Amino acid sequence: MVCPAPETYADKSAPGGSGTADPLFTTPKATDVIRAFSVLPAKLRLAMVAAVAAGLVGAGPSWGQASATPATGRALQAVLAEKLTVSPGKVLTSQIVNYPPGGASKAHRHDADVFAFVLSGNIVSETEGHGDAKVYHAGEGRFERRGQHHVVSRNASKTEPASMLVVFIHDEGATLTTFDK
Repeated sequence: MVCPAPETYADKSAPGGSGTADPLFTTPKATDVIRAFSVLPAKLRLAMVAAVAAGLVGAGPSWGQASATPATGRALQAVLAEKLTVSPGKVLTSQIVNYPPGGASKAHRHDADVFAFVLSGNIVSETEGHGDAKVYHAGEGRFERRGQHHVVSRNASKTEPASMLVVFIHDEGATLTTFDK
């Protein structure tokens, strides 16, 4: 969610009519929205994120475009790609990665900063030089910097599917993922 720049209504014809900024008619700052969200109980935050992700996944053919990639054991579903106004030349792109039971991605790198959030199931992930592989459960996320070598990304289960929302911040025209040969 992008919040507009803070505005106040200071003219005498605005609600309150005093000519001074009325706090009831002030657009919230992004930090206020984040602060309000952060004080919610963890289960409620998780439910809200899951609801938004579910809405994006079910948004219809104009956003959701699936492509199966059996060679890597995963399927991608495009969610959104938008140019960022706060950083000209940068784009936010998001995808849902669906792993079938036992599915995995080949080792790879991203030409983007990446945030991944597990929507369902359990996903094992490891980035070279940053400790051992870790299992991420539904409701957990991780950050990966541009160019890091992502050596493990797979479904932890051989019997249940898993999915994650992946958000990339990248330069226009960047190749988001390059798999090892």
